[in-house]
Amino acid sequence: MGGGRVQLGSLHVQLLGGGVYGTPSSLMVTCERGESAVYLFNCGEGTQRFCTDHRLRIAGRLRRVLLTRLDWTAIGGLPGMLLTTASASTSRIGAMALHGPDGLAGSVQITKKHVFRSSELLL
Repeated sequence: MGGGRVQLGSLHVQLLGGGVYGTPSSLMVTCERGESAVYLFNCGEGTQRFCTDHRLRIAGRLRRVLLTRLDWTAIGGLPGMLLTTASASTSRIGAMALHGPDGLAGSVQITKKHVFRSSELLL
């Protein structure tokens, strides 16, 4: 057993939400090791606005959105988040993947015509 240490980076977990009863909340996990990456669990309506208001940088760093269910409290903010990601500088965008229950592809397909530009999205 060597005495050397390995720096693994840091992990930050933030609960995103307005704190008002009935408003959806999301969980943002940021991994800081070299280039930071953001993982978002659920994306309720107002998530993008909350991030903007609180100066949380997601665009260009968002790697995965993990959805626990396909109701409005979990996916209501997804179109806005996808628009923001698509508008980010292409040099900062990596592939963003969506993960969720059956029917996710159909839900995204409905908004695809209005949301997607040149960003890369993996389902």
